Amino acid sequence: MRTWSEAPISRHQVEMISPCLDERIGRHAGVRFLDALLAQVDWSDWEQAYPASGPGRPPHHPRLMCAAILYGLVRGMHSTRMLEYATEYNMDFQWLLDGRVIDHSTFAKFRTVHGERIKDLFKTINRKAADLKKLSLEEIIIDGTRIRADSDRHGSRTAQALQKRLDALDEKLAKALEELEKAQEEGEEETARKNERVKAALEAQKQRDEKAMEVAKARDEVKKAKEGKKAHGVRVPVTDPDAHLLENKEGGYAPNYTPVIAVEGELGLIVAEQITEQNSESDCLVPLVEKTEELCGHAPDRVLADEGFGAGYELEELGEKGVAVFTPMGKVSRDESRPVPSAGGVLPPEHWEALPLRGGRLDKSAFRYDAGEDVYVCPMGQILRPLRKQTRKNGTGKTVELMEYSGAPCGDCPLASRCLSKTAKARTISRDQHEVRREEVRERMATEEGQEIYSHRAPWVEGAFGTIKAGMKIRRFQRRGLQKVRQDWTWICLAFNLRKMMGWKDENTQKMMKYCIQSCIQRLRWALSRFLSMQNQWLTKVSA
Repeated sequence: MRTWSEAPISRHQVEMISPCLDERIGRHAGVRFLDALLAQVDWSDWEQAYPASGPGRPPHHPRLMCAAILYGLVRGMHSTRMLEYATEYNMDFQWLLDGRVIDHSTFAKFRTVHGERIKDLFKTINRKAADLKKLSLEEIIIDGTRIRADSDRHGSRTAQALQKRLDALDEKLAKALEELEKAQEEGEEETARKNERVKAALEAQKQRDEKAMEVAKARDEVKKAKEGKKAHGVRVPVTDPDAHLLENKEGGYAPNYTPVIAVEGELGLIVAEQITEQNSESDCLVPLVEKTEELCGHAPDRVLADEGFGAGYELEELGEKGVAVFTPMGKVSRDESRPVPSAGGVLPPEHWEALPLRGGRLDKSAFRYDAGEDVYVCPMGQILRPLRKQTRKNGTGKTVELMEYSGAPCGDCPLASRCLSKTAKARTISRDQHEVRREEVRERMATEEGQEIYSHRAPWVEGAFGTIKAGMKIRRFQRRGLQKVRQDWTWICLAFNLRKMMGWKDENTQKMMKYCIQSCIQRLRWALSRFLSMQNQWLTKVSA
């Protein structure tokens, strides 16, 4: 005979003395930490966005709205309808909001109205975390990822295809307008209303296509500047033209955004974030360092990033700031025992296999640059002298001045098969104004200390993206347009930091609660002193 557990209380049982909400939430629950932390924030700027009290229901305080949205993101609830459900049925949300039930449209409107203020809150919370844990912010790790845009993956079009569709829409609009005028003349109100709806839908579609075509033409110009007249037209997602059609991490292509973060190297908190505008991660390196500098008052000592962030102009600017960059400078096959070729010397055959290669050819790092003579020396002693100056545009469209170096024909060289292309008679090497910074990074990365420092990169930053995507279930943005996506990414990064902070030891939670209590006591004292002052003024006025 089987026995089953008994219900401690029937769902229909009326409780005479039921526990309060506070008793149902654990003493060290993360939601308590979140509530205590946000209680220390000055919300006066947020409060100014609301009108003075008047008729109708009073609004919810912005602290409560932020708390619900951020706690929802921590718990993997990024839909406003999921938040509405949680405020009504989840005990922790009921405790956080003191039993308030908030509609999904209220959450959506709040994010729109206070879209830019979330950046200041992100900085405020980061400063509190840095003070609480005494973070030095000497090392930051930067990397990017891809997150799906809220756009149809099959709805991308080129400018040429969009022009054809716009021509067809003009014909449909003309026909719809003609039918609408005819129905209005004949007094057919129902048909007129139907034609009015059709006309409005066509106009909305035309407006979306026109915006997408404008973006497509701009991206075509950028691509032609890099690839020339043979460049194919860029496909643009019509639903969200600010997104880019990119390869997914899991395979296939879809409209995506490229978020980038800077993680500090002690606790793994996100100290700066950004969404790239032109899908170029290298443009984010300096802005993220500047945001970190704004947070802590000084530039970090070193920055760790992957190969995509090694643009010359970025390295130059960070070098001037005194920031040491650790990043691979291109994929080359390399042997630790590779000898450095000497000026005028010939490398013995037994060392040829150790020379670094890139794409099957000798990498530029196999050649030694003599700054005094302004020449390159190849492993076989051949001198490559300045040939001509050129001006080119790099992958981000920035102008770069470079010098090309070349030597005498060397087809008989025993290393020619590894050094020259099939049609070249002599090796040519280019050097731009940022090559000195690249050489500094190469030398830094070649040391054991450099490799040890760079090994810190993957665990922190890849772990952050893993938590955001798997733990917080953020794999697709909920809103459209670059501005709104940037705001949502700031919400997500702030929620990630709060999730980290919630996992800190109990003594930190208690410390934060202590700060909250002290802050509340100070505010109560101020309010009481203000009340007594006003009361004395009133009594003085009455007695007079």
